[in-house]
Amino acid sequence: MKITILEDSAVHRVRLETAIRKGMAELGVAARILATGKIMEFEASLGRDTSHHLYFLDLDIQGERNKGFEVAQLIRRYNPHAIIVFMTDVPEVSPLAFQYHVSALDFIDKDGADYDKRVKECLEYTARQLRIIDQKGGSSLL
Repeated sequence: MKITILEDSAVHRVRLETAIRKGMAELGVAARILATGKIMEFEASLGRDTSHHLYFLDLDIQGERNKGFEVAQLIRRYNPHAIIVFMTDVPEVSPLAFQYHVSALDFIDKDGADYDKRVKECLEYTARQLRIIDQKGGSSLL
């Protein structure tokens, strides 16, 4: 599984990467993880993204409110099948995703008590989807 994290706060980025690694270990699934806080590094990685992919995006990036929605639109141009999860400390903005037409899987509250559980659920969902694709004759992404 390929996972990319765009989170400009080092503390939140490390916490998310730790939750992902823990969830992947519990699921017994391997993953390649790219974690960055820099939009330019993230955008450069999109050019190499040619398959299904799971993205965890911060909404407020480098002081730009809702920048994560714009980044999700960019992802959709490169990869219409990507699975996108937004990470936020302002969960009430989640309805804005409909205005940006980015088809998010989930909005996870960074301060939520169920943070690790929600991250793992997203990993489980993605693993199931990738297995379905593989069974239908697609390339194995796991």
